[in-house]
Amino acid sequence: MHNLMMRFKIHKALKTINKYWLAQIDLKTVLSDIDESTLSAIEQYECIRIDKTWGGHIIEIYPGPKSQIYSINRSELWFNRICSYIFGIISGVMISYIIDLLSI
Repeated sequence: MHNLMMRFKIHKALKTINKYWLAQIDLKTVLSDIDESTLSAIEQYECIRIDKTWGGHIIEIYPGPKSQIYSINRSELWFNRICSYIFGIISGVMISYIIDLLSI
């Protein structure tokens, strides 16, 4: 359950960060809304790059090479899961009809 909540936080944070990047607004205004664990998770996925001081204070946030790819991969993963579930149900129903046809 913790991983699912973290995925929602990451998705929300990426949407917010991308919105501010496109509007060319300083991202330091957004940092108060995003917790540190979410920022570090996004940085681990290489969606953003964070420059920090020696004390750990954030100086600047830059877009990473995988910021758009992350959202595409997650949506593709959920699309594949939904399609697999639907086709699994359909194939289970169709097999019973095929067995009835072959037994005739």
